[in-house]
Amino acid sequence: MNISLRQLRAFVAVAETGSFTEAARRMHLTQSAISMVIRQLEDELMLPLFDRHGRGTSTTEAGTELLPLVRRILRDLELVAVGAADIRTLRRGVLRIGATQMLACTFIPPLVREFEKRFPHVEVQLLDTTVDELVTLVRRGEVDLGIGPERRLDEDITRDFLFEVPLCLVCAQTHSLAQSQEIPWPQIGDVRWINYSAEFSHELPSLLAGADIPAPAGVIRDIHHMTTAIALAGQGLGITIAPEYVSPFILPMGAHMIRLTEPIIQRRFFAYRQSIRTMSPVTSTFLNILREHLGRLATSSGQTT
Repeated sequence: MNISLRQLRAFVAVAETGSFTEAARRMHLTQSAISMVIRQLEDELMLPLFDRHGRGTSTTEAGTELLPLVRRILRDLELVAVGAADIRTLRRGVLRIGATQMLACTFIPPLVREFEKRFPHVEVQLLDTTVDELVTLVRRGEVDLGIGPERRLDEDITRDFLFEVPLCLVCAQTHSLAQSQEIPWPQIGDVRWINYSAEFSHELPSLLAGADIPAPAGVIRDIHHMTTAIALAGQGLGITIAPEYVSPFILPMGAHMIRLTEPIIQRRFFAYRQSIRTMSPVTSTFLNILREHLGRLATSSGQTT
């Protein structure tokens, strides 16, 4: 059956006005056009819908039975249009964000607060996860947007660069290196490293080799969260590497953060999403707010320096 929205609206207009002329005026059509549209609908349904008589036009028995059904269809379609407008203008919707644990408790909360302040009717769901699991969550469609450090990608995932921060060394406050505010990589020496992700375990040897630093004397394995690595380093059980933005967690865990130089190695962070899915209005708007936030941070940093 090939019934159009125009035909349904014409049917209701004629039924409610009792006149093809009045229905044509309501729909901004000619009377002949309304008559043709109704005739097409009757042909599709294979039923007569109106009786024409001297006092005007009235619905047939079939038309009378169909009228409430057609009205309900039109109301439902109006709700679809209203719902689409609400989604488009962010008066409703759900935003699912995945972020690595440290980003989820440092960088992301102010963004969620700002987003919810602007769009209080959009539900924001935040899933904190490990670095290694983040892209997998995006691939599975469990989150709309993943925010985390640089990772190798397949074709089904796309990423947008957000920012970069320098990597710093984290050790106990009583460690011999803790006297320094910054230290060249080659001066770190033979120490015990604490790894906190599979990707980091592969990345660390290349970083050390590139800086001509001896291979790790020992490694504490099977640690998934950076906070655990920082806490272990704070207890003098080894040293680890962390991006500079985790500095609020350093002192409370008995640790000390040292800027690494020669070379300064920046860790790049990206927004990850499925390449085959069109970005929703809520996701696009959150990304815009994120970039506005980064712009303010950059301006503030520039003014400070």
